Amino acid sequence: MDDYLKVGELAGRAGISVRTLHHYDELGLLKPAVGGAGQARLYGRAEIARLQRIRSLQALGLSLEEVARCLDDPEFAPLPLIEKHLSRLDQEVEIARRLRARLEAIAQSLREATEPSADELLQALELMSQMEELFDKYYSPEQRQYLAERAEAVGPERMAQAQQDWKELFDDYRAAMERGDDPESEAVLALARRSQALVAEFTGGDPGVHASLSKMYADNPEARSSLWGTNPELNDYMGRAARALGERGYEVE
Repeated sequence: MDDYLKVGELAGRAGISVRTLHHYDELGLLKPAVGGAGQARLYGRAEIARLQRIRSLQALGLSLEEVARCLDDPEFAPLPLIEKHLSRLDQEVEIARRLRARLEAIAQSLREATEPSADELLQALELMSQMEELFDKYYSPEQRQYLAERAEAVGPERMAQAQQDWKELFDDYRAAMERGDDPESEAVLALARRSQALVAEFTGGDPGVHASLSKMYADNPEARSSLWGTNPELNDYMGRAARALGERGYEVE
C-alpha cells in the first residue's frame, strides 16, 4: 500500500462512501493526515487504524457521539462492548436459523400442493423483516439506494433467476466437495468464477458494496448457512476456492 490513500480509494477499500468520510471529517472524528477544507484529502496508516476502530465501535451499536467519547477516553474498556456485540450476533444467528426453518416449512407445503397457514406466512414475514435489519446494518443508506436501483435495472425476472443460479451453484460446490475435488482445481475454480460473476452482477462492480457484502457474510457465516442451506464445511471449501482464484489475479470482466 502507498504511504497515503486518497479519500475515494479509502472509501472503496473500507466499504463506505466518500460522503461518510467527509462527515467524519466535519465532526472531527477522523481528520485526514493531509488536506481538507477544499484540498485533496489524504489518509495515512494512523488514520486508517482510527477508521477501523470507528467502524468496529459502530458495529457494536454505538452512535458517532459515543464512538468519539470512547476513542478520546484513555480509560475506555472494550470488553463490555464486545460482550454486547457477541450477544447481538447470537440473536442474529438465531433469527437466520428460524427464518430458514419457516421458509422451508412453507416450501414443503407448496411441494405437497397444500397452502401454508396464515400463521406460517406471518412468522416468515416477521423473520424476513428481522433479516432486513441485518442487511441494513452492513450497507450504508447510499449503498441500499444503489442496490435498489440495481435491482430495478436488472428486473424482477433476472433477480428471481439469480436466486436459482445461486442455489445451483451451491449444489455444484457441494457435489464437488463430496467428490473430494481439490478446491484449487480448475473445475472448482470455474465455480468460483461463476460466484464472482453473480456477485459482480448483484453489486454492479461497486467495490464498496462488494466489501459490505463480504463483511456481512464473514461476520455472519451462520446466516448464509441458514438462508442457503450450506454448512461451515462447505463455506470453508468455497472460501478456499475464492482465495485461490484471487491469488491467480482473476477479475470479473
